[in-house]
Amino acid sequence: MRRRGYLSMGAVVALAGCVASDDNEMSSIGDEGGLQAEIINDTTVYLESPVTQADIDAAVDYLTTDYDGGEIILPDGTFADEWAITESNITLRGQSKSTTLTLPDGMDEPSQVLTITGDDVVVKDLTIDGNRDNQDLSVYSKSDLQHADGIGIYADNCTIRNVDVYRAQSHSIIVWRWNNDLGVANASLPAEAGRFGNRIVDCYVEDNGHANNPRASLDSVESQRTIFRDNEIVGGEHTIVGITIHTGDDITIRGNHINTEQLGIQLHSGVYDAVVDGNQIYSNTGVGSKGLMLYNDTDNIKIVNNTIEGDDTATILVSFEDMASNVTFAHNTVSGGNYGALRTYDDTQNIKILNNTFIDGERVRVAGGATDVQIRGNEFIDYDFWAINTEDATGVQIQNNRIEHSSETSGLSGSIVLDNGYDCLVSENVIVNSQGIFEGPNSTGNTIRDNHSYTR
Repeated sequence: MRRRGYLSMGAVVALAGCVASDDNEMSSIGDEGGLQAEIINDTTVYLESPVTQADIDAAVDYLTTDYDGGEIILPDGTFADEWAITESNITLRGQSKSTTLTLPDGMDEPSQVLTITGDDVVVKDLTIDGNRDNQDLSVYSKSDLQHADGIGIYADNCTIRNVDVYRAQSHSIIVWRWNNDLGVANASLPAEAGRFGNRIVDCYVEDNGHANNPRASLDSVESQRTIFRDNEIVGGEHTIVGITIHTGDDITIRGNHINTEQLGIQLHSGVYDAVVDGNQIYSNTGVGSKGLMLYNDTDNIKIVNNTIEGDDTATILVSFEDMASNVTFAHNTVSGGNYGALRTYDDTQNIKILNNTFIDGERVRVAGGATDVQIRGNEFIDYDFWAINTEDATGVQIQNNRIEHSSETSGLSGSIVLDNGYDCLVSENVIVNSQGIFEGPNSTGNTIRDNHSYTR
């Protein structure tokens, strides 16, 4: 039964399909003269425009005092405040994407648009606007601005679904382990702990970051079982990475569409047991840009079924470095890259590069002390330079690949080049329009057999 009541401060609710009528039973909820709202099935609160943080606090208080949480629905419109959900088991839903939460103009210090510190919170079907252009934050440094995000999650088992985020001064959405400056509960988590079970799904984020604070768009810091799925990420002038995982385990990055100028996805500083599956990473441009990067201690990473594309200025499209280990890179399509389609070096080990398609780029490069690397069953199409190159690498297995150069002259320098390669196996590869396989004078212990080379 619908009924109207007073929550604490505000006005009557009427949304499509839920219009208040004179026959509704009136019920006092909180202090008389406060926020009048329509309560449907006890645990759903509809608010009317204009909405403030105080209105949401009143609705949350009602839902968590008399019940174990519930849903708050916001009407269409743009509402400016510093927003927060501090209690658990709350769903905040917009009537549509025309429901926009933003920051007031002219704030004198950086702020997140929406801060979540309650567990099991769901935010969906609305828009977050960081209102960056109406803030004068030029005097602030990158460290000052690091928490000026669109949505900051300092809790467990939260879901952000079907939310658009624009013009935040830092990350669009971030899962943070803790932050003492915000006075977040449980800020003293033990060193081995982190945020658990958060999900960012079906969101659209564009043009986030600040001139003093170029940032990743979606970010997770010290987390477990975090999921980024089916999001669309469009970079802007100050968006330097699409998705970043900074320390975490059991991570899933699946089905995202990422268009950035510098770096699509990066996993670093202790990321274990991650799956990167079915993402599309496009238009990585400029010196130093990469499509996907693992570095600084990553282990047991599965990268499958992705499309990674860069233009002729992209430096290296896929990079495994600095103690990346136990990585499977399989069934991906990689095109472009002026210095390398894929590079693995700096003590990487047990890397499997299997059944991928590499198009119109330059070399899979195994270097810098890499060991136990398998390059098997891949297809290289329209290559103008080396396809596979080892430099100071041991035990590389290069087998059953098909390498086709764009013309006979483009393959004059060779398709597979062992430069300081040790104890490598090169066998059963098919090479078209190239002089074939070259072994440098310092290479030792290599086995080269049963390869086929011809000119079309």
